[in-house]
Amino acid sequence: MNNIKNICFLVISLLSISSSYGASKVSMSFALGYQNQSLIEGASYWSGPSAFVGPSLTFFEKLHLRGPSLVFEPFARGSSHSLSIYTRYFNDEDPMIELDDTERTYRNERSDSLPTGFTYRYSFGDRGRFSIGTRVQTELIDYTGQVYEINASMRILPFTRLSLKQTYVTNDSAKYFYGNESASGAGFSRYGLSIFIPFFPFGGKMRIAIDQSIINQGISRHAYYVRGDYKNSQAVVNIFWRLF
Repeated sequence: MNNIKNICFLVISLLSISSSYGASKVSMSFALGYQNQSLIEGASYWSGPSAFVGPSLTFFEKLHLRGPSLVFEPFARGSSHSLSIYTRYFNDEDPMIELDDTERTYRNERSDSLPTGFTYRYSFGDRGRFSIGTRVQTELIDYTGQVYEINASMRILPFTRLSLKQTYVTNDSAKYFYGNESASGAGFSRYGLSIFIPFFPFGGKMRIAIDQSIINQGISRHAYYVRGDYKNSQAVVNIFWRLF
């Protein structure tokens, strides 16, 4: 109930802010999402299904406020270059909307963090059929570790992409994600399939992603937060509606 009250308060506040900027400078969308479990860098921290609802604001088509995330994207949509500079608040506590009776466990003992970094992607080929990219991330309030990622994707059917990624983590990051027994080096691999549906009832758009994550190192696979659960499948469904 508190989450619902907070969402309503946030919607009213954002509408008040946006009206002062004018519709040409600010746009608002509403999102509805579902995932079968919650992961952080390949490790499961909430094994049950959950959902979320909430608004997002975009300022001047470049600065996006999406729940606990603030994202700056300087390149225009559709460009062959894509750059996102982001910061977001993270904790591994209960999700916004729980869809079963999953309870807190040892997986929910991480302290709050503020991961901050950037992602870059270059798209090429017929209408951006192929892409390669990278992510560099550091933590600002809890530890001093970094994450480095390389990724690639390919469109295999209309609105359907196959993606691959590999991360590398420093020692402090590995301990935060997987537990004190883990080590720096290879973090996790992920491969998956995503489908974008541009036509959804009431002017919405839908994205469906199915991924398989594998924590790479044996010592990390048996660290405190993982305990042998190093392979995780995740299904995510997001639906967006632009309000104005």
